[in-house]
Amino acid sequence: MRRVKKGARRPTILDRGVTVANGKGGVGKSSLAAGLAATAAAMGWRCLAVDLDSQANLGQDLGYAQTGLGDGGEAVFRALTEGSPLVPLPGVREGVDVLAAGPWTDRLAEDLARRTHADGPAGLGPARDALVAVGEGYDLVVVDTPPSADVLLDLGLAGSRFVCCPVRFDQGSVDGLARVDARRRVLADSDVNVDLELLGVVLFGFGVAERRMLRDTRAQIDYLLDGVAPVFPTFIREARKAARHMRAHGVVASEYFLASQEAAPWFEAPPGEESFARNAAGLATDYWEVTREILSRLSERVTARELTPVSS
Repeated sequence: MRRVKKGARRPTILDRGVTVANGKGGVGKSSLAAGLAATAAAMGWRCLAVDLDSQANLGQDLGYAQTGLGDGGEAVFRALTEGSPLVPLPGVREGVDVLAAGPWTDRLAEDLARRTHADGPAGLGPARDALVAVGEGYDLVVVDTPPSADVLLDLGLAGSRFVCCPVRFDQGSVDGLARVDARRRVLADSDVNVDLELLGVVLFGFGVAERRMLRDTRAQIDYLLDGVAPVFPTFIREARKAARHMRAHGVVASEYFLASQEAAPWFEAPPGEESFARNAAGLATDYWEVTREILSRLSERVTARELTPVSS
């Protein structure tokens, strides 16, 4: 851990904050963020999910977009630019509150870009502090970030102790991992967040039979990380049908599986009604195990921080 000079003020960050990030789109960031928050809540953690992506896929994955509860990111925009109170949307799941995103999030990016153009990464300080102040009351804060707007990615990284990266088998998502690490180093060098560390990598979208591709991708990322962080043992399997159903109906993997168990057999379903994906049980297990692994490593690293002196 980097040490802070005597007398220097260490920026406040969320010790239990996890920003989900990759510098490439379409790798499973929102799906992982939604699954992590909802599954952690099912395990008894009180969670805040923060959406910093104007596409607002997190709102679809958690279902509040379909019910019209999201505000398009207006509350976050006004709080971070005008100083109005920042109040999360409560109870989108038992144990899960949300800060929503949408078209207003693009306006937030423009405002933050002006600040960082004038002051460098330190211009993120007030917005970061506002998010941290809200998140400190939770057991876990999960931040979903966009792949392209560096200033919003930087905002998520600025307030979190950890970053978790989903990676698919394509080279683009592996390169996206490197871009996130480059942003991490920029924030550390500018003293915006010297404590940010990679919690680990979640392999995403692999077929259960693609053992060689899985092994090769894991080996490649292990080599790139060089012991800095693990590739988590459990991977999220490819499940296109289930993923489409889950986003359309605003449910996470465990909820989708329970719904599949309660549904009538396919041969009794009304004509035209699409059946559930056959791999619903396996997908739910993947998300449960990945969440357990992430929370276990997070708890270990938070304990290690508490035992590590920050100044000498």
